[in-house]
Amino acid sequence: MNGSGKRVKGARRVARALRQRGVLFLAIGVIVILVGAAYLAPLPYGPLVPDGRSTLEPPSSSHWFGTDAIGFDVFSRTIAAGGLDIPLTLAGTAAALVLGVVLGLMATGTGRLSEGVMRG
Repeated sequence: MNGSGKRVKGARRVARALRQRGVLFLAIGVIVILVGAAYLAPLPYGPLVPDGRSTLEPPSSSHWFGTDAIGFDVFSRTIAAGGLDIPLTLAGTAAALVLGVVLGLMATGTGRLSEGVMRG
């Protein structure tokens, strides 16, 4: 059997695992929707433009999450914040990954350096 047959079997195995774990598939879908909304969704109101006439409104069809004390639309500000928060989260996770791998590799050695890392 060539390499493409192995890839098809692997893809079928992944698809079957996703079908069996519906919660995982749902969680991945929610994450994709949130990331897509953060970068692609048109904002109904400007996230930096307050409306003094509509302060502290409850959630409604015009303001999905309501408004705050100054008149900002909370939904627009939440979606706009996602565009800033996602890259920061990825950068923090990447930094923790690199630092963790480096410290883990240092801890596997022998000598004073590995003992210092493990005790530190």
